[in-house]
Amino acid sequence: MVDENAASIHSQLIGNNYINIASYTLLYYDYALTLPAEVDRFWSTRLLSWTSAFFYLNRYLSIFGHVPAIVQHFWESESPDWAKT
Repeated sequence: MVDENAASIHSQLIGNNYINIASYTLLYYDYALTLPAEVDRFWSTRLLSWTSAFFYLNRYLSIFGHVPAIVQHFWESESPDWAKT
């Protein structure tokens, strides 16, 4: 019974990892697809308006804001000595 529960939990965690990888891949793929339009429309002008500032804030906070979540989710480390006791 315990082995069945452990196997079930393990398979659910593997499925969760696949879903997370797919969502992060989709996010960065969308960023790569829209980068040429961003360069044409926003990077060509050196003037920073409220619109472009909000655009950059929205775009790059969503891109770089996921990096800590990705690292935390997929980071595998040894548990510290105090956790083993």
